[in-house]
Amino acid sequence: ADTGAMSASSEPSSLESCQASCRDFFNRPLGGFAAMGIYLGLLQVFTSVESLIQNKDLAGCQFPDGLASKVGMMNWLWVQTGLGLADMLFPLYIHLMLYRHLIEEAKIADDPDKGPSNRTLQARTEDGPIRVSRHDIFEAFKTTFVKDPIVYFYGLILVVSLAWAILGWIWIVQGGSECNPDRIWPVAGAWIEIFFVCFIVVYGAVWLYTLAYSTENEVLTLRSGGDEKEMGWHEPPPEPVPVQEGNENTGLMGWFTGQGPSNNNQVALHQEPPKPKPKPKSKIRQMIKLMVSFGLDMLGNITYFIPTVGEAGDAVFAPASAVMLKMLYNSNGIAAIGCTEEILPFTDLTPTATIAWFMENVMGNNC
Repeated sequence: ADTGAMSASSEPSSLESCQASCRDFFNRPLGGFAAMGIYLGLLQVFTSVESLIQNKDLAGCQFPDGLASKVGMMNWLWVQTGLGLADMLFPLYIHLMLYRHLIEEAKIADDPDKGPSNRTLQARTEDGPIRVSRHDIFEAFKTTFVKDPIVYFYGLILVVSLAWAILGWIWIVQGGSECNPDRIWPVAGAWIEIFFVCFIVVYGAVWLYTLAYSTENEVLTLRSGGDEKEMGWHEPPPEPVPVQEGNENTGLMGWFTGQGPSNNNQVALHQEPPKPKPKPKSKIRQMIKLMVSFGLDMLGNITYFIPTVGEAGDAVFAPASAVMLKMLYNSNGIAAIGCTEEILPFTDLTPTATIAWFMENVMGNNC
């Protein structure tokens, strides 16, 4: 009975399993991209559908003459709704396809001549950790973005959606308050789409930065089981030292020659190499990270300078800021602080990302 109780208590609860799955999701490549796509796409669909339902408030809306008047507010909202649905579905599809290709790459040795490593063998098990190298990520990205026509199709949709959102924003502003009543605010769908495209550009740049400055020995864990040590880029556990049973110099002769077997009659074929000293941080990498952090703080303030946005824009920018901070500093605490700072009123001037950079590079590893 005691053994059964101990085994039951050692099994993770449903809450712990859910937390581990969430950590792994955001730790995977393009996990934040998929989450932001679902969130911002849902906001676009909500604002557009709400405006369509309350179409009586838009009865007096007149777009400028020309293409705008031929399209009209209702047709613009219907197309915007479809583009919002695309933003919800396609990023998740890309993330899942990339995840599938990453798992396939993790099960294949990076160098076929050397055979599978311990990391590769663990990836082939049903419940073991799945860690991918830089080589695996490059190969999976090529397979996903070069060989999948659906990804090209979504790229075309993004270009069309950006142009459609910019046109809609211009037309609504030219139409005056009758095209953007305070109660339903249809212009929100336009700037949410514009923000999402900008987020994709910045997110991709940050991802390329983290990938370019990761070392050949570092890995990224896709399935960690909730172990926080597996989050972000990190060194994999050392390979097990191979041993052989017995030795030709066993017995009394072995003791005289000093080459007798060790305890349990096992002899290590080689000693574990000493751990290399950590390399000093690149000054170029530090400066790039500082500029990205400073730019992220400035983006948090830009909502005040966009007409009709203000504090409401922070509800869109706050989760994006958290995703970026998590990527840059691999810290849930800093990501949570950045998200809270963006949501709370009158706190946008706090340079959370820049402060995190100083904590990491000037004050030591305190974050």
